[in-house]
Amino acid sequence: MNTLETQNASTVIDMATAVRERASIKVYANGNLVGEISIAEHEAFKLAAKNDRSLYREQALNYLEATFRLVGRIVLSIPENWFVIAVLLALMMPSEFNSLVSAIIANPSTSSTEFLNTVRWALAASIASTALVAVISGESFGLANVFDDRVAMMIRAKFKLPPMCKLFVDAEQILDGLPSHQAPTHFGK
Repeated sequence: MNTLETQNASTVIDMATAVRERASIKVYANGNLVGEISIAEHEAFKLAAKNDRSLYREQALNYLEATFRLVGRIVLSIPENWFVIAVLLALMMPSEFNSLVSAIIANPSTSSTEFLNTVRWALAASIASTALVAVISGESFGLANVFDDRVAMMIRAKFKLPPMCKLFVDAEQILDGLPSHQAPTHFGK
């Protein structure tokens, strides 16, 4: 690589750095443009949130709470799934269901084995159905990224926005070169 190519490459890098430093991120609250912040300021907000050690404990507790909510949902859905399995067995295989019920009534010792088998099936159905419903509905079980929440709180404080407004930071559209007057189509935290 000769000196001219090196100089051209460094000029391109310098221009890209200058454009990135001058670029600003548009901030929308409830779909209305409220202002702009520089990329450097946005990165400083993210770094400040990352350096706050109390957020790590809060995020870990958030993961634990979400896990307990998921396990609780699975355990509480066992009776529902048990009932659905019993109804489906009665409808799909009535003769086997009748023989199972009569065997349980005739010999209670076999009922504990049958009970454990149905609980196992209900637990498996609970886990599968809860996971499927969570994926389809997009349910988060209360899981939140506290680091992103802290950055959003800092941006709200900078623009004196109320905490209940929907905040949208338009970082992607600026970098993709889309028109700046184009309003965002979705809103996040």
